[in-house]
Amino acid sequence: MSRSDDLRTIDSFLELIETVARNPHQKDRVLGAAKTRLSGAGLNALRLVARSGPIAVTEVARQLGVDQSTASRQIKPLEDAGLLSRTADTADRRVAWLEVTTAGMDVLERIHGLRRADLELVLGDWSGAELTQLAELLDRFKQSMLDAPQRRAAS
Repeated sequence: MSRSDDLRTIDSFLELIETVARNPHQKDRVLGAAKTRLSGAGLNALRLVARSGPIAVTEVARQLGVDQSTASRQIKPLEDAGLLSRTADTADRRVAWLEVTTAGMDVLERIHGLRRADLELVLGDWSGAELTQLAELLDRFKQSMLDAPQRRAAS
């Protein structure tokens, strides 16, 4: 296969992932696994805080690509449910820091458990070596995706 064919294959895979992620049945399965009242936007915010926390509310808004009032509306139910905690910055009381609570981590772990069970079903007949190779390549791909904005800015 040519490089162009390889990139087309990868693009097709990413399109499949997007399609599956947007599927209403899959969204219901994921939100059902949370075993708490949670919206898709709330789940995105919870994942972001888990990945980046402690994180300022303004940074959550920036990373989600929404204004601060929208981010606050997405965060409030997570705080009310005990999934996120908020603390004021000691140096600047206008800044609020968010962290995922133990209950929030439990929700995310239930969702990850569902996904890992799905992966086990899909990859169950792959050898350990194939699974390791895929995991290593996906980890490298993920890092390249995370590094891409800096590379674009530098070019």
